[in-house]
Amino acid sequence: MELGLSLFRFGVVLLFAFNLRTNLANFSPLIDVMRRDIEIGALAVSVVGFLPPAAFAAAAFLGQPVTSRFGLSRATQVAVWAVIAGSFFRAVAPDAVFFAAGTAIALAGAGLGNVLLPVMTREVAGKKVTAMSTANGIVFAIATALPIFMALPLASTIGWRGSLAIWALPGVIFLILWRRQQDIWKIREPRIPGDKAWNHMLRQITSVNAWLTAAVFGVSGFIVYSVFVWFPIFLTEANIVGPTQAATAVTAFALSGVFIYAFIPLSSWLKVPASVVLAFGFLLFAGFVLAVMFAPSEQLFWWFVVGGIGPIVFPVVLISISRQRRASASDVGFSSFVQGVGYSLGSVGPLVTGALHAQSGSSTLPMAFLVATAVLGLVLVLFLHHFGDDTRRAL
Repeated sequence: MELGLSLFRFGVVLLFAFNLRTNLANFSPLIDVMRRDIEIGALAVSVVGFLPPAAFAAAAFLGQPVTSRFGLSRATQVAVWAVIAGSFFRAVAPDAVFFAAGTAIALAGAGLGNVLLPVMTREVAGKKVTAMSTANGIVFAIATALPIFMALPLASTIGWRGSLAIWALPGVIFLILWRRQQDIWKIREPRIPGDKAWNHMLRQITSVNAWLTAAVFGVSGFIVYSVFVWFPIFLTEANIVGPTQAATAVTAFALSGVFIYAFIPLSSWLKVPASVVLAFGFLLFAGFVLAVMFAPSEQLFWWFVVGGIGPIVFPVVLISISRQRRASASDVGFSSFVQGVGYSLGSVGPLVTGALHAQSGSSTLPMAFLVATAVLGLVLVLFLHHFGDDTRRAL
């Protein structure tokens, strides 16, 4: 009985994690199909690509006060209801403005869920929190990749609107299970007064370590969200591959997140310093973009597989944050500041990439800029290694 209850609770948390990524990039392969019904220009694509990290940044700043005020249970339900409502709203949108609004609603819920998930994970996993966090990361990769991979096949069967709306279904299933499990799961809700959380977060403004950590986190996001939004368009416009192959390539990029969570324990076992792993991630980013620009298209799929390991920067930074966390409001403030500033910087990526694409009329200039951004990431890692905390330690 106890084993069945534990597995049920694990499954509920993993399903919650799944719902936080389904709307991240599933619209990108559908752009050409959507343009038959609504007008979506380069600016609209850039704005929609801007929304995921922007929503995550807002949640990083506001998630703690919201959760402290309303509690974990109600905040969780609000987050998933937002994902469901946003999924339906964007599916019935008559124009790009309504589509962007629906996307913003869905991703605001996902951003709030990002803040809630670690609390749920600690409650369920106990001493096995590392294993549970790894499982969450694998689910994130699958939940990002699966909607991208299925976008065009679903659109050919139930239309592009159905292809988007169907991802509200996992949210509905979660809410049914969540209501059932509330009676068997006594949730402890650690709370920090909202004003104290804000004060400790604002103190990070004077911290070199906080700014460098946020910058490394943000530059990685700048590249990743640009890839998700623009690379399917770059590949099809340049006639490198068709829409289906482009979607498959970006799916491979997302699914490589599974390898990330296999590589991190290996790095820990080999006692590789965190800064080395961060530098490795940015090297992969630079090599991946250069390969897409100049290497034979026959190897395209594998370039995306390798490039998808570059986002290892995200979990390594989060591990660094957790190692500094001593269960105090100050450390919550550090985490909120790093993720808030980092996701804010990442949100600019699709906008800048789209602007460079519109200005040049080709993908060469924005891709070259992303290579330069990866080099900047390497420089920031070097500074973080010398002036920051913890990155010289092994994972």
